[in-house]
Amino acid sequence: MSLSAIFDAIKAQLPPTVVYRVGGRDELAKNDPSNRIVMEPSTRTYEGSHGAPRSLLTKVENVRMHIWGDSIAAVEELEEQLINAIIAAVSWTVRPGTGAWTLKALSGRGFLVTQEMSFLIPINRRELTAPFTDGPLVPVIDPPS
Repeated sequence: MSLSAIFDAIKAQLPPTVVYRVGGRDELAKNDPSNRIVMEPSTRTYEGSHGAPRSLLTKVENVRMHIWGDSIAAVEELEEQLINAIIAAVSWTVRPGTGAWTLKALSGRGFLVTQEMSFLIPINRRELTAPFTDGPLVPVIDPPS
């Protein structure tokens, strides 16, 4: 699974009333209503395999989740919907992180919480296979054109 597929799976679990975007500075700057989430990919690293079959390494994609609401209670409700969507879509890949509040006077668009979340994505071995034949395999080399 890719990070893009994870974002799509999360979006499919959210109510249609939630404005959900993926991106960086441009998406954060949009003047959407305060009931919105922006998933901002940030840093990434590789770790050893976490035991998935055929996994060579694990890609750790760190994402900043920007969650806006009209009040602290609205942000907390939206955050709960987001976490439920993440767990429903990709519970096997989640590593929670830290977060911080931005007060209404500072953000200009309501209350904001920025929360870190990491998604652990296996990098799978790509295997080449040949079909079984009745005789020995004979390589075919195309003549130069």
